[in-house]
Amino acid sequence: LADTALPAPARALVDRLAEVAALVAAEAPDLALTIDPAENRGFEYHTGVSFTLFARGQRSALGSGGRYRTAAGEPATGFTALTDILLRALPEEPPKARLFVPADAPRGAARRLRAEGWTVLEALTPGPDAAAEARRLGCDRVWIDGAVRRLDE
Repeated sequence: LADTALPAPARALVDRLAEVAALVAAEAPDLALTIDPAENRGFEYHTGVSFTLFARGQRSALGSGGRYRTAAGEPATGFTALTDILLRALPEEPPKARLFVPADAPRGAARRLRAEGWTVLEALTPGPDAAAEARRLGCDRVWIDGAVRRLDE
């Protein structure tokens, strides 16, 4: 657009947009930035730059926002995050290891194991087979004789 003759108001808008794009690029050089000057989602209250946030591999926008003036006339910038889409866009967390602690474990063992970072399922009543109960509860480890053991050992 630099070589195109534009009316002064349009030139000012293009220059401001180029300035905003340069600021974004300076802060996030690896960010893919697409500028669509025709995009206007019907938010007539926007008074400046508006934007929509997309992520690679996602079909829907993650959110949108822009510059506007408050009811009191104060300039502001807002963003609406579409949390349901954001949550779907996050990578799945790998399942945590779950440790079964039988009821006959020494008092405080489960509390100590939780403090070490384990996800602990603690039996309330004694059972005949701690490993079988651990499997039934979806645990991949069991506390036996003072040690954490993998169920596949």
